[in-house]
Amino acid sequence: MILMIDDEKRTLDSYLQELRLNDFAVRYESLVDAGLKCLEENAHEIELLILDLMLPFGQAFNEEETDKGLRTGVLFYERVRRTNDRLPIIILTNNVDEGIRRVFEQDPHCRFFRKEDLLPFELADEVKDFLQPENQ
Repeated sequence: MILMIDDEKRTLDSYLQELRLNDFAVRYESLVDAGLKCLEENAHEIELLILDLMLPFGQAFNEEETDKGLRTGVLFYERVRRTNDRLPIIILTNNVDEGIRRVFEQDPHCRFFRKEDLLPFELADEVKDFLQPENQ
């Protein structure tokens, strides 16, 4: 199962549809707290996390540490990495901060894409490639 966490559902509908057309089981969560709960309860089923960086902070994080939501995805990523350093993660965001991007590019189990640069069928292709056994 793929877990996708992003608060812009309307923007993601075409990505979700394309992933499902390519036979991927996808669970979508728009809230950080629901995403964390899903990840904890279904850790053994989740093969890939697709995560936005700019998200409402919810109860899991506070406004100050997330820079008013601009870094919520970064904190979510860090929390995941403390318990699972090999889970494939795709960052799919509108964030263009090159410093943040470089952090994710250092992780061999993470890929970073800007939404405006990646069409839905390209995301499906990236997911297929990323989930190949030799990439694990």
